[in-house]
Amino acid sequence: MQNLSQIQALVENTNQSPRIAAVAGAFPKHYYRQEQIAAALRRHWTGRVEDEKALDRLLSRVGVEGRHLALPILAAMEPGFCAELVLLRW
Repeated sequence: MQNLSQIQALVENTNQSPRIAAVAGAFPKHYYRQEQIAAALRRHWTGRVEDEKALDRLLSRVGVEGRHLALPILAAMEPGFCAELVLLRW
């Protein structure tokens, strides 16, 4: 594997702009049906929101069968998870 300085030298020594050589599609390995996600969110938010019926309406009207998540759903239910995501963005 080439290190960064070798790659930079290759780019500098060519008259061509860098270009994409290949692409591929992939899904994260953690797939959950919407019912599983809704159940996890209900467990997490029950007693923490003023209008639990509004939460149920939201979860029932999403319009997807399932979602691919980057992390296991239980990781997202951990305290401080959202704060960690915000910190990772910076």
